[in-house]
Amino acid sequence: MKPNLKILLIEDDDAFAYIIQRTVRKIGEEHSVRHVERISTALQELAADEFDVILTDLTLPDATKLEAIHSLQAFNRDLPVIVLTSMGSQRLSEKALQAGAQDYMVKDLVTPQLLERTLRHAIERQKVVVENTRLIAELETQQKRSEEHTSELQSHLNL
Repeated sequence: MKPNLKILLIEDDDAFAYIIQRTVRKIGEEHSVRHVERISTALQELAADEFDVILTDLTLPDATKLEAIHSLQAFNRDLPVIVLTSMGSQRLSEKALQAGAQDYMVKDLVTPQLLERTLRHAIERQKVVVENTRLIAELETQQKRSEEHTSELQSHLNL
């Protein structure tokens, strides 16, 4: 994991945001956390600065449930998103993963070790997703060229 992660924390509960910021400092004082309370503010921050990972609650003043994930994915599909969820939100957390989040953590169970592992794994998984997406696009381009070349060869043979 990078020694100086830039983390965007989207959480409307100031007390929990403080806990996350303290937990991040415990795993690496060089990591920085920018805290915002709304998706709209998060999108402004993402437009203005680069981040390595996003930690987000799913219940925010301007986004509920999966709207947060959809908005973040629409803005930047390459940035890993980790969902912060309450106990009993298992089904919603699974839907967030299907929507593009890399992982989720139950708020009451966050420890420095769990946070560090989750950050590291989410970032690495997202790198694989980005590389796979690039390779698929490259293969599709090569397939299209191959089909065009085959078509040209067939038309020359038919002359």
